[in-house]
Amino acid sequence: MLYVFGNPEPLRSSFSQELRRHAQRSEASILLLSDHLKDGAFSTPSMQAAVEQADSIVIHAPVYWYGAPALVKAWMDQILTPGWAFPSHESKLLGKSIAMSLTVGAAVDTYQPGKSNRHTLETYFLPYQQAFEYCGMNWKGLAASQVPSAAPVEQAAKLHFNKTIELF
Repeated sequence: MLYVFGNPEPLRSSFSQELRRHAQRSEASILLLSDHLKDGAFSTPSMQAAVEQADSIVIHAPVYWYGAPALVKAWMDQILTPGWAFPSHESKLLGKSIAMSLTVGAAVDTYQPGKSNRHTLETYFLPYQQAFEYCGMNWKGLAASQVPSAAPVEQAAKLHFNKTIELF
């Protein structure tokens, strides 16, 4: 499993740091996007190689204004290249499983019709699902948790990690 961390400021998030510890203990490969962005660009060949080696991928990110941070979108834009990611029948991603692990500032149950955030997180993240499925990947869904949480960060991160792994 490849765990991609898309928090632009991972050191400022104790939840992200604790989640990374859980991923490392599970022997997942870790990719911190913020460490690999140089002058607005990723090394596409090395990023693609890391993704190719994994059977399953988790993209963890905080939700900013109803989507993933620009760092995640830039990574996707730069690595999901023609001939490598699509068309799907030629994709190096064909058959790989992918899920998103999200943290939100509001209560998760407010992401539904009739509540303050008006739509589900699945609705807001439908473009990500579509992009990954277009590349021949198996979309496993998303797991979301409110951060900060009433629970201690270690416990909240462990629960979130387990919820994400259960998607596979």
